[in-house]
Amino acid sequence: IHAGIVREKELIQQIEDIETALAAAAADPKSKGKPAKGGPDPEKLKAELEDIRNFKPVGWILVDFPRTLS
Repeated sequence: IHAGIVREKELIQQIEDIETALAAAAADPKSKGKPAKGGPDPEKLKAELEDIRNFKPVGWILVDFPRTLS
């Protein structure tokens, strides 16, 4: 679960970076509205993010079990 949370934060940051680059490319008349080539595919990142968010943990968490060390 922890790895999923860390990866989710990474994906969100990568998607924000791509969207910022797309907005900058759209504002720059020299780039003709296209971002620089290379880098991850935003659709794949969004799909992976959705998979992480749809994770349903299965099982029990036993709090304070056992109550003694012995």
